[in-house]
Amino acid sequence: MSAARLFLSAQHASLAGRDSEKLEAPKLAVFAQNALAALQSTETILAELLYMSSLDSRAIRPAIREIEVGGMLSQLGVEFSALARERGLSLRVVATGMVARTDPAMLRRVLQNFLANAVRYTPKGRILLGCRRRGDKIRIEVWDTGVGVADNMRQEIFQEFRRLDQEPSGAEKGVGLGLAVVDRIARLLDAPLTVRSKLGQGSMFAIEAPLASARASGRAPVSTPAPVIRNSQGLLVLCIDNDQPIREGLKALLEQWGHRAVCAHDLDSAIDTLDGAEPDLVLVDYHLDGPRNGLQVLAELRRLWTHDAPAVLITANRADDVRRAASAARCELLHKPVKPAALRRFLNRVGLGVTSSGGDE
Repeated sequence: MSAARLFLSAQHASLAGRDSEKLEAPKLAVFAQNALAALQSTETILAELLYMSSLDSRAIRPAIREIEVGGMLSQLGVEFSALARERGLSLRVVATGMVARTDPAMLRRVLQNFLANAVRYTPKGRILLGCRRRGDKIRIEVWDTGVGVADNMRQEIFQEFRRLDQEPSGAEKGVGLGLAVVDRIARLLDAPLTVRSKLGQGSMFAIEAPLASARASGRAPVSTPAPVIRNSQGLLVLCIDNDQPIREGLKALLEQWGHRAVCAHDLDSAIDTLDGAEPDLVLVDYHLDGPRNGLQVLAELRRLWTHDAPAVLITANRADDVRRAASAARCELLHKPVKPAALRRFLNRVGLGVTSSGGDE
């Protein structure tokens, strides 16, 4: 917050100066970019702390069910392939037909953290995502050829606000809370964690889950194609929120990414704005003005359409009943403040025709 205030103050002072008409646009752009990065870091810290607090107080309880691990790994491969390519890394996902019993949203969060760290701490080389059977357990592993973790840091990295000292130059810095969240999730799920690493050679992070059943998949390893969209005009995205600045922000961001966005504040305005069109994706706030919440509005709209449009519920409400309701409605879940990267990953999955239900990033 201090960094953001300083950069914004510098920008304001420059604009208010006598020579403001002579200001170079790149200088102001740097101020704005640095302020945005500082605010994004603040949002990440607050979101992670709130989630950790919910885990510690058991306000969040695991929703255990059977999940096909291969489907989740494939989706994660799609999500992280573009980021890996940007860093010059190869990401491979090994197919599996095994089924685990666990909380899918919590497992996804753990694996997302493992993959994000693998990308962050691997200056060159490759990343591998796969799993092994260990008796009546399945162990899901993320391997990398990165900087590695020193022996004396193996336990310390799971503490709050601890980061590796050997972060590669140019890598996006973490906030030091991801593995602390992973540790709490693992204890809540009674899921053992494994860390193997050699300095300068790479690391392996893994989590175990009870095995529901195992069957040979008979498939080749899953490839991770580049994210695509359905047509040259992008996706048609319906954004429903009772807050006008949020609607305007979502519209600006989606259009910047090449999609078409239509915005509404309730059920009636959504029907009027679409004017008979059916969206490829719906972004809906949970708390809306009027008698209906976002999931109820979504249900009404889906009854009018010929297809069951993928949807993302966006809310600051982290209650378990909201999470369960989103899952029952076959709806992804993103908590406010929304991370643009998480939203873009879901848009990429929709463009590929690969979506899941009830997730939380």
